[in-house]
Amino acid sequence: MATIVKRGRYEWQVKIRRKGYKSLGKTFESRADAEKWAHMVEIQIARGEWFDRTEGESTLIRDALERYAREITPRKAIKAQRRELFRIKLLQRSSIAHIALARVRGGDVSELISERKKQGANPNTIRLDLALLSHLYTVGRSEWRMEYLTNPVSAVRGARPKLPQGRNRRLQDKEEAKLLKAARKRSVIWESLIIVALETAMRRGEFADLRWEFVNLKTKVAHLPETKTEEARDVPLSPRALDALRALPRRIDGSVFGITDVNISQEFGEIRNEAGCLGLTFHDLRHEATSRLFERGYGIHEVRAITGHKNLATLSRYTHILATDIAKKMAHEKR
Repeated sequence: MATIVKRGRYEWQVKIRRKGYKSLGKTFESRADAEKWAHMVEIQIARGEWFDRTEGESTLIRDALERYAREITPRKAIKAQRRELFRIKLLQRSSIAHIALARVRGGDVSELISERKKQGANPNTIRLDLALLSHLYTVGRSEWRMEYLTNPVSAVRGARPKLPQGRNRRLQDKEEAKLLKAARKRSVIWESLIIVALETAMRRGEFADLRWEFVNLKTKVAHLPETKTEEARDVPLSPRALDALRALPRRIDGSVFGITDVNISQEFGEIRNEAGCLGLTFHDLRHEATSRLFERGYGIHEVRAITGHKNLATLSRYTHILATDIAKKMAHEKR
């Protein structure tokens, strides 16, 4: 039963005691509001629909993210942890961080999107921010006993930034030769790195982390224990890739290329400019290598095993097979 007690001129305290439920209490400025709340709660208890929303209404997004970082983030791969902790810190500095979990609405998420756009965040970065926020609510409901939470991210549709179409930059006539010539001037390391990139479709970070202990020149396989998708994979090495790797000097620290992720991006930009390959990025080499694998006749599942794409839809963004090559194949088909 609910009891309502006047505690002051504008203060009415409600207490509800029911068997099987902990004592509930709340204070209102008028008796009418107190009675309305007590009636609603008693009906919900009778129907088995009552949830104590105290934690969700008192826990700020900022504090929930702190708990997420302690309990959920450590379950992920080391690289993924670093990326996620960085993203959590960004969200903890946003305006939405000071709103309680149970009080965030779709409009608040829309404001977060606008805020991140003004900060210069690209559409994919904002998409990842929203994915983290959404998962925070999933965890709150499934693991933190806040079953009453409603995910505000799902209420936002039109305000979400549209992702740009995947890049389709392919190496044009003689660009590969120009690129390798410019790389050769810099060092044999860079010439080998570009060749291996075009032969294996490995990611920039995978080159930065590659160590000789994971490269077996006899079995012609490079093992990648940590990848962007958090799944280890083995990359087959073509004869051209093997020759490029054999040309490399061995480093004392065991690193194959001895170049950091950031330096790969910066130095490749300088090599590209010297070669006159305007607009080309290092990631475009992965795109080029993937397309070449298809053009050489490998099946989609074989290519997926080599490149490490998690799903076929993502892989299709990288497969821009030249129409001229298809036309040449058609010309040799028997009529």
